[in-house]
Amino acid sequence: MLNRRNFLRTGVAFGAAAAATQLTGRAAWAAEEQMRLFWFGSPARAERTMAVVKLFEAANPGVKILGEVGGNDYWSKLTTMLAGGNVPDIFQLAPNRFSDYAGRGALQPPDQYLGTVFRTDRLIPNAIKLGEIGGKTPGIPLGINAFTVLYDAEAFRVAGLTPHGFDSIWDEFATLCVDMTKPIGKRNVWAVCNAARYSYALEPFLLQRGKELYREDGQIGFDAPDAVAWYAYWDSLTKAGGCVSAEVQALNKYQIVSNPMSTGNAVMAIAFSNQLVGYQSIQKTRWGLRRCRWGKRAAIRGCSSGPACIRAWPARKKTRSWR
Repeated sequence: MLNRRNFLRTGVAFGAAAAATQLTGRAAWAAEEQMRLFWFGSPARAERTMAVVKLFEAANPGVKILGEVGGNDYWSKLTTMLAGGNVPDIFQLAPNRFSDYAGRGALQPPDQYLGTVFRTDRLIPNAIKLGEIGGKTPGIPLGINAFTVLYDAEAFRVAGLTPHGFDSIWDEFATLCVDMTKPIGKRNVWAVCNAARYSYALEPFLLQRGKELYREDGQIGFDAPDAVAWYAYWDSLTKAGGCVSAEVQALNKYQIVSNPMSTGNAVMAIAFSNQLVGYQSIQKTRWGLRRCRWGKRAAIRGCSSGPACIRAWPARKKTRSWR
């Protein structure tokens, strides 16, 4: 018998899709109860998430999952919930916030249950290591993601240009953006978004310079010259006319539907590989994907992301037993 209050006192992180399949047939609930699930993402992600929820409910009679999707206010809502002790049973964290929450003790590493309750053998080799911090595993990755550039294949065909290659460097990408904007010939339409404020775009830039966003001790992993080089790159590209204006970029709310490419203001988007389906679903033309491996220090770690999301379960009075 595993006391839920002890096990979930500060939360156990895991990928919802993985958990729904891996825990099938393993959880016997002491009493009927409801569990709250809070996450962020597109309507397509919401649809897939709730489909997994139904699978979990079917395998665990007596459990009802109440789903809630957060928008642009997701992080402020989650912070308020955590501070007020009203945190959902299962909530989602982005990879770049994972170490922060884990470092503050908001997640309870379920290491003793890995390989038994949590079927980590069903994950791809070494995937579980992406959830390790300080020798513990406070998170189980939902999936593996890659930093990519999505592009409108038809727009490139019409312009007579070829998307950047595998060995292209950042400066060559900038030249391509300027060259691509010219043949488009439309007001308020550029080659790509302005990614200066995207931490997920800055991360591979830093990795390819031998740096990182944060070190394992939680401290900033790059220096002022790295930040200057990053912002100078996008400032130069903006002045050259290769990326969207500040006014257009400001309308992007970190959602697929508000990205300049989705609003018709760009023909390329700097995003994650798993977002291709979401972007393509709202487009009439066919899109392509290129992995970013730019610069002399380019390596696979400069192209990859950590866990796709983290989910946590806080304390409740009820008890759950695991078989």
